[in-house]
Amino acid sequence: MRGRARGFTLLELLVAVAIFAVVSAFAYEGLSQALKARRRLDHERRFWQGLAITFSELKQDLAQARPRPVRDAAGLRQEIVRMQPSGRHAARVVFDRVDFNTLVAWLASLQQRGIHVRRASINRRRGPGEVSASLMLAEPHA
Repeated sequence: MRGRARGFTLLELLVAVAIFAVVSAFAYEGLSQALKARRRLDHERRFWQGLAITFSELKQDLAQARPRPVRDAAGLRQEIVRMQPSGRHAARVVFDRVDFNTLVAWLASLQQRGIHVRRASINRRRGPGEVSASLMLAEPHA
């Protein structure tokens, strides 16, 4: 009589390999999801870090800002006293002491960009060629 052979049968080995394959598939999917989440979080971290740096630099820049009037190429003061929204697609712009020719050139550049002047009020000032102006600007479809 021959003794019983030691070891695993072919069926037992096939079942073990099948179980290992299923466990491996689950592990691979879990690892894949973890790597995707890591990449996404790394991308978000870089985005927020860049935004934080930008705001930090902006805060530093604004802390050093000094109020000063804007001047044109001729050195004349171009001060916008106020600019405020007026309705959904309109804005009111008020100038004080602006050169008339510069104002006309500025208005022409607005026309080229498709911005229309709804209303304008222009008054002469003391200086030669100086005016003050109040303008109501609007987009064409407004």
